[in-house]
Amino acid sequence: MKNQFAILLSAALLALSGCAAPAAAEKAPLLARAELTEAEQNILDLAGVEDPLHLYSFHAGEEIQSAEIALLLLQDGAWKREAGSAFSLDSPSGRIALTFREDGSRRIALSDGSGFTAWDSGAQPHEPLEGIGRAAAWEDSLAIAPNVPLPLMIEYASSGNSLAACSPDAVFSKPETLEGYDSVRAVTVTFYDHPLS
Repeated sequence: MKNQFAILLSAALLALSGCAAPAAAEKAPLLARAELTEAEQNILDLAGVEDPLHLYSFHAGEEIQSAEIALLLLQDGAWKREAGSAFSLDSPSGRIALTFREDGSRRIALSDGSGFTAWDSGAQPHEPLEGIGRAAAWEDSLAIAPNVPLPLMIEYASSGNSLAACSPDAVFSKPETLEGYDSVRAVTVTFYDHPLS
């Protein structure tokens, strides 16, 4: 009988200590690269999808109510919004998938656990370049702050014969580093603490 009482008391203490976990143990608002699950990869294989896919997971925090994914164009040393789409969030956690196609179009999808929404940019209006191009995806985890754009991807191209390597964070803090290229685009995500207007 003593053993059963000790087991019950231990279980109760464990349950209570779990309920009283400090607030710091909650998930911090974070955006991070993610991998496809085996089931997801099997579905893509079955559908014959071969376009490059970049997958991110996020936990944005309870105060976040909406998100916007934007395609930006670098013009005259400043970022200008070229296209994008905003989404209401029913859950603070979810995933973002970016797909890039050979015609220059992009498909961007966001899932927050209650469903998903997707946006297709359509083919780019510029003529294809004869030179070379490069894309860099954000690899590190990023802290999510409300109303602050986060870089996901940078694409740059030149009709010349060389390109320098760059990372999305350097480009956003110093866009002038890419002024000599023919085309520079970026994909960002911004999590908002207000609903869509």
